[in-house]
Amino acid sequence: FFKQKTAYEMLRSLVGSEMCIRDRTSGALHAGTSATALFAQLQNECECQICFQLFHEPVTAPCGHSYCRNCLARSYDHSDKCPLCRTDLPPLSYFRWQRANHALTAVIEAALPELAAERAAAVKEEELALLEHVPIFVCTTAWPGIKSYLHIFEPRYRLMIRRALETPDKSFGMVLPLPNAGPNAVNEFGTMLRITSCQMLEDGRLILETIGTHRFRLVERGIVDGYNVGKIERVDDVSPEQEAALERAAIERSEHSADEDVSWMDPNPTPNGGVPSRPPMTGNQELTTQQLMQICLDFIKTLRAGSAPWVIERLNRTGATPPFPPRLAFQDSGLILHHCTVGEIPNNAHDFSWFAAEVFPVEDHVKVALLQCVPLPHPP
Repeated sequence: FFKQKTAYEMLRSLVGSEMCIRDRTSGALHAGTSATALFAQLQNECECQICFQLFHEPVTAPCGHSYCRNCLARSYDHSDKCPLCRTDLPPLSYFRWQRANHALTAVIEAALPELAAERAAAVKEEELALLEHVPIFVCTTAWPGIKSYLHIFEPRYRLMIRRALETPDKSFGMVLPLPNAGPNAVNEFGTMLRITSCQMLEDGRLILETIGTHRFRLVERGIVDGYNVGKIERVDDVSPEQEAALERAAIERSEHSADEDVSWMDPNPTPNGGVPSRPPMTGNQELTTQQLMQICLDFIKTLRAGSAPWVIERLNRTGATPPFPPRLAFQDSGLILHHCTVGEIPNNAHDFSWFAAEVFPVEDHVKVALLQCVPLPHPP
């Protein structure tokens, strides 16, 4: 309050002294002209030299120049020097947690209240407009319930992530680009990622830890400040009860099929009446969810036992403790940081499906078809 009052009184004294200036030749007062000139000069001094608008949350650099907080952050995406004097600036994290210049804010609110209110309303309107669309990161595949580690270095995506961090759910969408379909073609289905941890490096790059929350279908896409945004339609899986009902119906149809093939059965009796715990897949034989999971687990064990080193490295990420050294993989839109663990092997079919999609050594443009599986209606 003291600083705000002091700034206001300072402005009053400046205006008062300016209004009392007389023309030395004629002695006439130039009150109106002087006051107008003063406020015009003040407004000019309170403009950010990046966006050329009135300061909003101004921060002052060690060199003495002030900018809007968000404008300075966007400037860091291209250079770590002061935009005016080209002096080396401290790391971006220094300004991210620095309080706004209170004295400068008080001067603006006291001398230019209407312009300050209009500027604040415009910023609020821009923020609300951004919330109407979901930011989309065009990079690689991600899966519900599976962690992803991302290194964000492109200026447009650094801006996108900073804005996502300011939203209540701290989320953004991830989609895979379509191969051989043009530079701007992307898959229609993707996964929403929630940021669980963010580390900002000195030069403004970001290291993210995220986890997939749910699938979505991209129904509308546009561009904002160089990155993709869109309107999405959430895709939910069927409930466990519906899944169990679908499984029972499929097994019953298989058991009562007239042309059922039982030639795979072991001629030697087994404890469950001659039916092995995991029958081989055939064209007309329905398997239970647990049997399908066991097939996948056996496949993972086989790969671990005798596969190429890069496959073993990927599979060893499943619940490895302590984690192996991180591995970097370059993508068109950013650098993916593969931390060497995706968690323990899930014991439920829903989570295991996405777990298997992550660890299986299959190309992403093939695996992404799993995200397009829409829920089946509940059987009557």
